[in-house]
Amino acid sequence: IVPDLSVEVYINESSKITTLKVPALKESNEINQENAAQGNPLANIERPSDTSAIIRWAPTPEEQKQLNSEGVKGQLVVRYDVDRESHPQQILVNEGYFVHFFAPTNLSTLNKHVTFVLDVSASMLGTKIEQLRVAMTTILSDLRPGDFFSIIIFSTYVEVWNPEHNRRQEIDHYYYRGNKGRITQQESLRSSVVPVTPDNIRIAKEFVGRLQVGSTTNIYGALLKALDVVRLGRNLTSSNDVLYRSPEPMIIFLTDGQPNVEERDPIVITNTVTASNKNASAAIFCLAFGDDADLDFLKKLSLRNSGFARKIYQASDAALQLHDFYRQVASPLLTDVSFNYTESQVEEGTVSKTHFNTLFLGSEFVVAGKLKSTELTGGLTARSPNGTTSLPFGPDIIVICPPFPPTVEPTEEHNVTNASFMERLWAYLTIQQLLEKDEVKSPPKVNTTSPNKKRALELALKV
Repeated sequence: IVPDLSVEVYINESSKITTLKVPALKESNEINQENAAQGNPLANIERPSDTSAIIRWAPTPEEQKQLNSEGVKGQLVVRYDVDRESHPQQILVNEGYFVHFFAPTNLSTLNKHVTFVLDVSASMLGTKIEQLRVAMTTILSDLRPGDFFSIIIFSTYVEVWNPEHNRRQEIDHYYYRGNKGRITQQESLRSSVVPVTPDNIRIAKEFVGRLQVGSTTNIYGALLKALDVVRLGRNLTSSNDVLYRSPEPMIIFLTDGQPNVEERDPIVITNTVTASNKNASAAIFCLAFGDDADLDFLKKLSLRNSGFARKIYQASDAALQLHDFYRQVASPLLTDVSFNYTESQVEEGTVSKTHFNTLFLGSEFVVAGKLKSTELTGGLTARSPNGTTSLPFGPDIIVICPPFPPTVEPTEEHNVTNASFMERLWAYLTIQQLLEKDEVKSPPKVNTTSPNKKRALELALKV
């Protein structure tokens, strides 16, 4: 129990705050819908203006005991969003720094070809395989007309679902030993690239409802087979129409273990899959189900293949976690997104990441850097359902920020200037991306004196 416990959160936005919630304390990694819906009665919310808010949470010792006799345990979460429709992109400028927010609305969704690669090894026996069945049934319902999908399951062998017979095709264990076999197998996979129709979704649900566990974990074979299916999907869905956009390929790979069949070295698997993916260009998203999966390996694999990895906690809500992850990547809006700023207006080498693989519905891109002047112009290029899109930006979206916070008098320890916030956000993005580069390029046991880590440490200590 803490005698004097107090948390103060100051929010000051350039756009109108549309939603603001402080849910009940989050006490576990589970997605608790009931807690999310409940408010936090001990949180005091003030709204000095449409664009600002102050949240104070200061439970007395007695109130802390009521929450937990041993003291408060959990996460205090503040959720809010702003009016994105009025300001789909903004560039905030202050004291030589800029932060560019890009979250467009009213964009059409790109069609996609999603290949589900699912671990059904012996360790999935019991609750996990049942949760996978439930999650996949829900996810299949979320697929949209115009999308394509494929299902691959693996344990010792790699098997591809064939909707024509509503069964799986077992892949010869020696298939990966030669190119001649690869061509033959690709021909046999033609029916595995499945358009989304009510009948196909119904048949797929029947298939996942019957999933049974096998034995060992052939991660290497499963990923290479998935890339074969992706390449086949590109060929089958291509068109001579210059206005036609092939579905965006993505692989959603789930495993609860580590490779123990064929190639077992994570570094070799990562390098081989990445090289094989160059002509497939699929984003690979990895899910580490439980504590036995090698999350570091899956993170590296995803980062090198335009995706990201997440841990799915082995809990009663695992099916909900899986579905929640899928919803994050279910609606691609733009791909191959590049921000270009006038070189004479920004300091060389200070701008954070400017190229992004995919913008998904509900997500946002943030770019930060140092300015040479108060002016900033440039443009954005991306691929959309209508082809290549160009969007110039200039003074009309630039906001010169006032001191922060303009409407409150914070205590001395909270007297943070807006300039320091801008610099810290720039430093945060830069540090995050330096560490990401280090993770992508370095072997599992990274040298702590690597240039990227040294630069990240310097920034962290300076700002």
